[in-house]
Amino acid sequence: MNLLPKFHTQFSSTEYWNQFFKKRGEKAFEWYGEYLQLCPILHKYIKITDKLLVIGCGNSQLSEDLYDVGHHDITNIDISEVVIRQMSDKNSEQRPEMKWSKMDMLEMDFPGDHFSVILDKGTLDAIMTDASQPVQDRVDAMFSELQRVLRVGGRYICITLAQEHILGKVLQYFPALGWMVRVHRVLETDMYSDGTSQQFPVFVFIFTKLKKLPNMKPRIEVALYTDELTRLESKQEVVRCVQELQQYSLVRHQLTSRSHVNEQMFLELFDVKSQTPRYTLNVVDLSSRTVAGRFAIFIVPQGRETEWLFGSAEGRLQLAAQCSFQRLLVVSLHRDQQYGSLDTVKAELSGKVLELRPTGLPANTQIPFLSVGESTGQRQILHRGHSEFSGDYVVEDVQADADTFRRLVFLNNQNCIQSEARMKTDKGIRKKGGKKRKQAIDLTYLSCQHHRYMVSGLAFLENIKAGEPVEAVVLGLGGGALATFLHKYCRMSVEAVDIDGAIVDVAKQYFGFVPSQGLQVEVADGIQYINQLHSKGLKKHMILLDVDSKDGSVGMSCPPQAFLHTQFLQTLSQTLHANGVFVLNLVCRDQNLYRSALKSICEVFPSMHTLRVPDEVNVVVYARKECETAASQSVEATLKQVNSTMRRNGVEEELLNISEMLQILKPFER
Repeated sequence: MNLLPKFHTQFSSTEYWNQFFKKRGEKAFEWYGEYLQLCPILHKYIKITDKLLVIGCGNSQLSEDLYDVGHHDITNIDISEVVIRQMSDKNSEQRPEMKWSKMDMLEMDFPGDHFSVILDKGTLDAIMTDASQPVQDRVDAMFSELQRVLRVGGRYICITLAQEHILGKVLQYFPALGWMVRVHRVLETDMYSDGTSQQFPVFVFIFTKLKKLPNMKPRIEVALYTDELTRLESKQEVVRCVQELQQYSLVRHQLTSRSHVNEQMFLELFDVKSQTPRYTLNVVDLSSRTVAGRFAIFIVPQGRETEWLFGSAEGRLQLAAQCSFQRLLVVSLHRDQQYGSLDTVKAELSGKVLELRPTGLPANTQIPFLSVGESTGQRQILHRGHSEFSGDYVVEDVQADADTFRRLVFLNNQNCIQSEARMKTDKGIRKKGGKKRKQAIDLTYLSCQHHRYMVSGLAFLENIKAGEPVEAVVLGLGGGALATFLHKYCRMSVEAVDIDGAIVDVAKQYFGFVPSQGLQVEVADGIQYINQLHSKGLKKHMILLDVDSKDGSVGMSCPPQAFLHTQFLQTLSQTLHANGVFVLNLVCRDQNLYRSALKSICEVFPSMHTLRVPDEVNVVVYARKECETAASQSVEATLKQVNSTMRRNGVEEELLNISEMLQILKPFER
């Protein structure tokens, strides 16, 4: 399978071309490839019988090489009398039929429709130095002359490095005339010749002169990754594909020169045929010299790419240190792709990852591949859907070690698991026609760490009378794990609220969420729901807020900022009993926003604790209406009571690691 690189960072064309012109010096033709590199493409479009014009021939050896393989009807022109005389003298005896003329290609002496092929190796690049109007006028004059002397059905073959202004010009000019456009990449030139220099991808544009017909749509085809031509629908797609290859060259240079220190670079490898992402490569470089090896590849099994060790920059640094390699490529596998064995994936990646090796590492070096276990993991997509609020989503089962987990993932944020539940074998249910028992949701297990700590908010709920029903509101249903756990194993009366009816349906169908008299669900706006409770004078013991933000432009992904406005927090506080607790899942990478959020809460609630979930961005906030009166040992005692209650109600695994929790639970300093 062929793979192609794509990027998500903006392409810095200035940096790319500064590198080129700095390295090019006066040996411009070396950058466009020699005959052996160009001939696989040229011979597809130049026949022995063609009448060939080479414009701006200079002292390139390309014409001589073409002559020597049988192309004798070649005319070379250049504006330099010196170079024409030198090349004519050099070739007069050995290549007597080849013609050399001093001529300005902007004003050629040839009659119209005279040539069947015009060959340009870097000449357009030399003339079109920028997009200024005087330069544009010269290029227009050049193209006009090429159009005049080229026969219908003839081909203008332009070998170019394809700067952005050149791309824009040729893709605007020739399709407007009705000419067909093909773009090839010279694969053989896009390689490093040594460990330090940067090579630049070379492109061959073939513009075929056709008679323009009414309502004729531009025909543009490219062969940038294989010899197979693919038709593109727009000029913008050509520009994007070319610039992705140019950026890949720049990335490889930066990796070679280690000019990206303190920055983890990443790129995606796409399947050429489907144009869909197949692998994500994160490049992790360690500054430490005390490492065991230079370069290794770590393949993350399917479904584990969201784990902290693989899905965060800090985790990948720790992974590289544990593996003890100077450079570690952490490779994630995408959903909607089929993968074979681990060995199959290794073979598929081998050629591409070698291009990202550190400086000085020979191309024939045996690169170690690392992973967790002996397989690529298993991922089964059970359902695809679309939500008005969250866009496209999938429900999938993922194998992780000995367990299977069911996940809800929003595709606009694939690195974040929206909801997760562990599966178990249901001893009471057998599949039809077989002996294998059906898998069911394990409701006793909370997969998300922050849910466990949110449940521990019960420890801050004091002075509950024996037999008094405890009522809670959960804002943000997701898969329903938190709401179900509170009702089933904490014996609470729970009202779950979610604005998204599609996700409520997913919770019911795929995550074992079953509404009942003591576990109700409302499809409503969370803020409006709390306002309605307040207006009715209803009070709750706990309100738990776990709502994700749909605004990716801010540094806080949970909750939406409207939930932290003072007026809403005051209403929420008044909806709690005097001994009530507000529990919040706060996910915020912007430190200013984080401090502002905590300040807003503490202005309304006199007692507040925070707990940063280990190895995650989540911070759980516990806010009480009453001032703190309990000593730390009573918090420990109530946490033990929470664990005991869970065990008594059927939860086999211990919910909380109390000693760890007491270490990370902090009273908020006002």
